[in-house]
Amino acid sequence: MDATQKIRILKGSAKYDICSSSNPRSEMHKSSSAFSNQVNLENLGGVYQSLTPRGCSALFKVLQSNKCQHNCGYCANAKTHNIERTSLAPEELASTFAELQGKKIVQGLFLSSAVDDTPEKTMARMIKTVEIVKYKYNFNGYIHLKIMPGASESTIAQACRLASRVSVNMEAPSEMHLKRLSKTKKYLEILNTINIITKYMKKGYLPSGQTTQFVVGASGETDQNLLNTSENLYHKNSLRRVYFSAFSPIEGTLLENTRRADPTREHRLYQCDFLIREYGFKSAELVYTPHGQLPLAIDPKLNYALKHPELFPVEINSAPPDLLLKVPGIGPLSAKRIAQLRMKDPFRELRNLKGIGLAIKRAKPFILINGKKQGNFPIIKHQLAFNFSLAQEEVI
Repeated sequence: MDATQKIRILKGSAKYDICSSSNPRSEMHKSSSAFSNQVNLENLGGVYQSLTPRGCSALFKVLQSNKCQHNCGYCANAKTHNIERTSLAPEELASTFAELQGKKIVQGLFLSSAVDDTPEKTMARMIKTVEIVKYKYNFNGYIHLKIMPGASESTIAQACRLASRVSVNMEAPSEMHLKRLSKTKKYLEILNTINIITKYMKKGYLPSGQTTQFVVGASGETDQNLLNTSENLYHKNSLRRVYFSAFSPIEGTLLENTRRADPTREHRLYQCDFLIREYGFKSAELVYTPHGQLPLAIDPKLNYALKHPELFPVEINSAPPDLLLKVPGIGPLSAKRIAQLRMKDPFRELRNLKGIGLAIKRAKPFILINGKKQGNFPIIKHQLAFNFSLAQEEVI
C-alpha cells in the first residue's frame, strides 16, 4: 500500500478527533497536480481549515495508525470494527507533511493515532514523526499532538516540549459513564495524564495549552455532568478548550443500536461552555431540566435571565461588569465598553448604546437607563422565548 492509499484511510479516521475548531477542506486546491511521486493532492484530502491560537490555518489532520487495542463502542477505529487497517512510518508521514507545507497548502499539523500496540510505543512513533518534521524539515509552525493515556511521564514531557498544543480525549464526565463506552479505558489514567500535562504547562511548555473532548449522548450522561466536569478542568488544569461531539452510531460497533444524539444538544453545550469560559458563569447557575439536561428550545443565557426576574432589569449606568455579562445581548467587549463610557458620560437613552457591540433588541427588556425601562419585561419575555426557540441563536 503506497502513501496516498494509507493517508486516504488515515485522514478519514482522523475526522472523529475534533480538538480544534475545524471544517473539512478536502476540496482545497483541487486544481493542483501531483506534488510528488508518492502523493497526489487531488486525491489526498486531510486538509482542514482550523481556528488555532495563531489564527486561521490549514492543518493536515491525520492518524499515525488506525490499528487499535481498544474496543470503544462509539469509535470507528474500534478493535472489532471491520475496517481497513494501516499505519504510517514516521518518515513517511513527516515527508508527506513537508511536501504539503512546502507547497504552502498547509500551515500546521494535527497528529493523532489509535493505540497501536501500547500507548508508549504509539507515542514514540508520533514523537519521532514530529521530531523529523521539526528538525529534518525545519518546521517551526503549529503542531497539535494527541496524547495517549498510559504513556510514561517522560514520554508525555517530551511531547509537551515538541508540540504547540496537546489534547487527551476524556470521552465521558465520570468513571461510571466511561465504562459504558469502553471496557478498557481507565478514567483515572486519563485524569492523571491531564494532570501531568498541566505540570509541564506550568513549566512553560505548550504555548497553545491543552484541550479535551467528550462524546455526547452515548453514556447516559447529563449536560450538567458534562459542564460540571468541564468547569473543573478549566479551573484545575487550565484547559484552553473543551470540545463536544454529538454521538452518531457507527454500524458494526458495540453501540451501533444506540440512539443518535440531537445536534442541538451539542450546540447548547458549546454555548454554555462559552458562558463558563468567557462570561464568568458557573455550571451550577445555568438552567437545567429536573433531569440535568439543558432545554433545547431556548438560548441558555436568555433562559438564565428569564429564570432570575429578581436580577433584571439592571441599571446600565451602575450595574457591575459581572452583572452586565448576565444580560442577554451583552458580551465581554460590550460590557467593558459600557463600563468605560459611562464613567465619562452616563447613558441617557437607548440610542446611546448603538455602535458599542451589544445586541440592543436582545438586551433592552433586561436593562434600565437612568431608572427607565426599555422594554416591557413580562410581554417581551414570551416573544423572546418564542423567537429563540425558532432561531436557536448564539449567546452574545
